[in-house]
Formats: sequence, C-alpha cells, structure tokens
Amino acid sequence: MALPKEVFFSNVPYSTTEETLQEVFSRAGTVLQLQLFRQKTGESRGMGVVTFADPESVQYAVQNLRDYQIADRAMWVSTHSKSEGPRGAPAVQMTSSKVFFSNVPFHVDKDQLTTLFSEVGVVKELTIFQKDGQSRGMGHCTFQVPSMAAAAIQVLRDRDVGGRPIWIAEDNKAQGVAPLAVPQMAQLTQLAPMTQLLQMSQMSQLAPFLPLLQQQVVQAVQPELNVPTAASGSRIFFSNVPFDVQELQLQQVFQSIGPIVELNLMRTPDGKSRGMGHCTYATPDLAAAAIQYLLDRDVGGRPLLVKQVGS
Repeated sequence: MALPKEVFFSNVPYSTTEETLQEVFSRAGTVLQLQLFRQKTGESRGMGVVTFADPESVQYAVQNLRDYQIADRAMWVSTHSKSEGPRGAPAVQMTSSKVFFSNVPFHVDKDQLTTLFSEVGVVKELTIFQKDGQSRGMGHCTFQVPSMAAAAIQVLRDRDVGGRPIWIAEDNKAQGVAPLAVPQMAQLTQLAPMTQLLQMSQMSQLAPFLPLLQQQVVQAVQPELNVPTAASGSRIFFSNVPFDVQELQLQQVFQSIGPIVELNLMRTPDGKSRGMGHCTYATPDLAAAAIQYLLDRDVGGRPLLVKQVGS
C-alpha cells in the first residue's frame, strides 16, 4: 500500500492566504499542490489539503507543523488520502464543536473512534450511546473548536469504519428550542379540512392544544391514507410542522441524523400541507436517533413532534 503524500489542515484564520500556507508547508518539503477550501462567496473556510512530492514530507509536516501558530490559532495537520472524502463537498457551516455520528459497527470501540476523529482535530470528549451495556453504533464527539467539527463532517463522513460508512452531522440538541407559539387563526383555518367535527368558533378556544389535536387527527385519517408500515422500525411519524414548510426543508432536517430512504409530507386533497407525515431511514438505529435528537427541534418557529410509527 502506497504511503500518503497529502496532509489535511484546519483551524487556520480565514485571513490566511495560500501564499502564507505555501511558505509554511514548504518547510516540510516540496509542495506540489495546496488547496484552500473556500465558501461559494470565495471566503476561506480555514482548512484544506496539501500534496507533497514524497511521504517523508507528510511525516515531517504532521510531527512539526501540527499546532503551528498562525496568527492567534494553532493549526491542525494530519495525514490525508484521496479516498478519505470528496474535496468539492458542500461547505459546512458550524456553530457547535460537537458532532453526532451513527452507522458504526457495534464492535468498534471508543479508542478506534477517537483515533479516527483525531485525524481532523483535538477531541475533547467522545461518547458511544449504549443499551444494556452494548454499543448502539452511534454517539457524539466534541472537538476543541467548531472548525474541527466542520472538518470531521467534510473529511470523515462516509469513511469506511469497520465495514460501514460512518455518518457524521452537527449535533444541534443542546442549541435550545424556541417556545411554542399560540397558532394564528389562519393556521387553524387550514386545519378545518382535517376536522369537520369542529366549528371554527370551537377551534379558536382550542388553539393552545393544537399540537395534541394534530396527533389525534392523524390517527383518524391515517387508515384512509393506506400508507404501508416501514420494516424493522426504521419509520417515524412527525407532526406540528408549519404549513408553509415544504419537503426539501424537512429532508434537510431529517438528513442531519443520517441517510433517509423516503419522506412523505401528508397533504389535503387540494394539495395543502397537513403539517405531518412520515420519514423512513436506512436503519432502525437512525430512526431511534431522530426521535432522540429531533424531538422539539425548532422547524419554522414550531417544535417538531417525532415518534416511532405505531407508538
């Protein structure tokens, strides 16, 4: 197996230019190419990849340039191979230093995962979720700074770990949830096609109980929708979604946990959103993680309700 000739670097000030980085990495050996990742606007993302002429330069760079001070930041440097991740992947915007990971084989332990995540930055804490003392193949990792967490998503997502592609996304659970707002009459009016049992005058008095009402309504209309039951517990039900939120926005929310197979937003006969639906994940573990991490997530100003189908 050929030794790597590339290094990945991150935690570099956004004001740092390619010329400055070229000069720094040239201390390790002959630089064939230096790529500084940038936003669509052209602004630096503070990370990139350097290709050297020989593997010895890679070893020198990792040993001597890791934690090298550029302005007021300690640069992170680690080995990188071309198979580790797409260079042209979309930009990752991070406000948290913590990432959520899943789809990891149960036999992969904490030391192995710490070694993996240490390739892109300093790991402060790593936790594997367990049930009855056994790994659930998911958890979270906290880095020193958000840019390192962004690098983990950029570089390590879909990396083969024990025979399975690891999924990595920003951990938003601790970011807080906006308080539940009392629905406006316009929203209650849109609920009318679902509940012809109630007059509008009665519904105005039930506004604070709208989330519970939506759950009860879906139980009544679900049989007529004739939606098949997902296999192996990988299907979840969601509700309390604002009527102006569309499938694409919901897909982005649910894909923050892992790959989804299908998303179905229930609609009225005239095509209006019912604010509820189903999402099917690739595995039951991802569905369980969605329930744990997305319950009460703010979506369009309302806390998302998520539960297992049939529960």
